[in-house]
Amino acid sequence: MPWIYPTAEGGVQLEWRSGDREISLDIDLNRKIGEWHSLDLSTGDESAENFDLSNSEGWSELVRRLCALGGVER
Repeated sequence: MPWIYPTAEGGVQLEWRSGDREISLDIDLNRKIGEWHSLDLSTGDESAENFDLSNSEGWSELVRRLCALGGVER
């Protein structure tokens, strides 16, 4: 389960850990964009991606990514 915080800009920030991976997702509610960041603590590998949350495809991709982290098939 993520920790969920409001942001000063009126959005939402989610943070959680999955194994050796730390993940954050900043959601800009006005622009409808999710900014994803993942850091593998064991290797130092990082990834970042933006999701267009103004349409169902963006939400579906975000859900797919979250399910993959949890080992859940969608």
